[in-house]
Amino acid sequence: MPTIVELQTFYKTINKVSVSDKNEIGHFNIFKIEDMLLPKHRKATYSRRSFFKVTLITGHSKIHYADKIIEVNGSALVFTNPTIPYFWDTISEKQTGYMCISISTKR
Repeated sequence: MPTIVELQTFYKTINKVSVSDKNEIGHFNIFKIEDMLLPKHRKATYSRRSFFKVTLITGHSKIHYADKIIEVNGSALVFTNPTIPYFWDTISEKQTGYMCISISTKR
């Protein structure tokens, strides 16, 4: 079973500090994709997040959902939720856009 990435773990991974309580109701934040790119050598693994994510991205990448692979080459609007495990594989060095994260209910 895929691991679940909690909100505070996500903030540590991207070297940011959350200004809110852990998993507070209505937590919302916006990030620039350019500020969040992780090292290429990092191994991508399937995981679920404890939060919703909406990403508007431009670049070349592949999103792996269970038995499907969705290739993005250009611009895309991607919605993910806490129930579906996935991983995002960046192909091109240049990735631009924005990502919003949100927790809608107390877990």
